[in-house]
Amino acid sequence: MKTQLALGGIMFKWIGNFVVNFFNFAFRGPEFTLEEFIKEFDRDLDSLSSWLRLRIKWIKINNKGIEEEARLTLVRRYGDCASFAALAYLAVKSWGWSAYYISLQHNDRSKPGHAIVWVNKPNNEHWYLSNGNLHYTNLPMEDILEIFPDYDVFKLRRK
Repeated sequence: MKTQLALGGIMFKWIGNFVVNFFNFAFRGPEFTLEEFIKEFDRDLDSLSSWLRLRIKWIKINNKGIEEEARLTLVRRYGDCASFAALAYLAVKSWGWSAYYISLQHNDRSKPGHAIVWVNKPNNEHWYLSNGNLHYTNLPMEDILEIFPDYDVFKLRRK
């Protein structure tokens, strides 16, 4: 009886792993290197935003440097706001556009901070990506705290 239960448990685990791996393969889309990722979305913020939201799962992690974090995020297919921002920042920066990686610290220091990418398109439109979501704003970057009133700018990395 114990042997049958053990075999049943092993079989159930194997089937579960197979189903998870199948769906990950079938629905995640192609694997990218960072260089391929950057070329894939050449000057298309909407496609970049859609891909990030659909293909990267949001999970809080301890982040590395921007480029290392972007590479790791593409491999593991999950990350937090800093992971999304790292990928978007490197892509937009490679297009020659004005891009800013911005770390925000919550005014209540017990709450987590946030990371976004601010983009000034060549036609002078202002956009920002937050967790892969693309937002248009008519405000200049200097007024970012009007968009995030509960935060202070903690770090700013510009192109």
